[in-house]
Amino acid sequence: MPPLAGGFDARALRLACATALTWALLLVGWIGLGSLSQRLGPGPWPTFALLAGWVLVLGVLRVALASTAIGACGPGGRPGRAVAPAAAGALLAWLLLGDIGDRQALAARLMVGVPVAGVLLAVVLPRRATAALQARTLIGDCALPAGSLAAWRTPREWPMLLASAAMLPMMCGLPWMVDLCREDGLSAQGVLGVHLLAMFGPSLVLALLRIETTRMAPLLCAVLLVAGATALDGWGQTLAHGAAWSVAWHARTTAPREDGGKASAVLAASGLGAALVLLLGLGVSLAGPQAFGAWHMASAAAAAAGGCAMLVRVLRPHDSKKRRRIVQAREAGVP
Repeated sequence: MPPLAGGFDARALRLACATALTWALLLVGWIGLGSLSQRLGPGPWPTFALLAGWVLVLGVLRVALASTAIGACGPGGRPGRAVAPAAAGALLAWLLLGDIGDRQALAARLMVGVPVAGVLLAVVLPRRATAALQARTLIGDCALPAGSLAAWRTPREWPMLLASAAMLPMMCGLPWMVDLCREDGLSAQGVLGVHLLAMFGPSLVLALLRIETTRMAPLLCAVLLVAGATALDGWGQTLAHGAAWSVAWHARTTAPREDGGKASAVLAASGLGAALVLLLGLGVSLAGPQAFGAWHMASAAAAAAGGCAMLVRVLRPHDSKKRRRIVQAREAGVP
């Protein structure tokens, strides 16, 4: 559909609404399931098992949306244009979830709100496939570890990968953090709002200011992950790790599409995410909330190693080029 008079693009508006509703459903499903599942049985294991299943569902849904070529960055669109609708979706999820500590009221809200949001998404979702190979899916870069499994073999990629995976412990540990923060007098909805603001606020600011972060994102993610792991309180950790995820996500929405968007890579990433959730659940079952701290310390150590590898490459570019020439010469059979 061509833009209407005055530059108004009806298709872009529908796509923005669909993106916001998709993110709202994603967050409501994740946080709602994590909060309600605490009643399923003793211990944290039922919660983590259910959330692992949710991660797998996200992977399948992402592949399904990609197969219909519904893009968050349409042809000729500005990279990162999905950031503002995603932030709007987070706000909608926050309003719908409300007080996640009141499980009975939460279940009632979800029974009404989720079907309504699903119907609205079906209405506004564009039917026409465009730019199938270039367009990102509505939830293309969300709650799954980024990139292909092969990317984990490169240490300088670790900060971005670990920052992308930071959403896993944040969302899984949210019900426990809400219970702890009640002792400080802060409402459950306030705790949830801080989490979502930490996750979507930095990327929204970067998008509005049109700041390019692709090159410096790995180093910035490493600094934020280390800062979060060494924070003196849980709030510092939440803000730092939320910002790390936000920077990584924003960089991925503005970077060229890579193999991480293929169906096989998406399913592998969702499987890895589910495995990490189950591993975290096992740790929490055995060691309690201290398992979250161990996760953060391990992530910070790996991110610091990856950041150092990146710095070495930046400070010694000539050596890297020389090594590449040597490898190319050997492959060509030149002595």
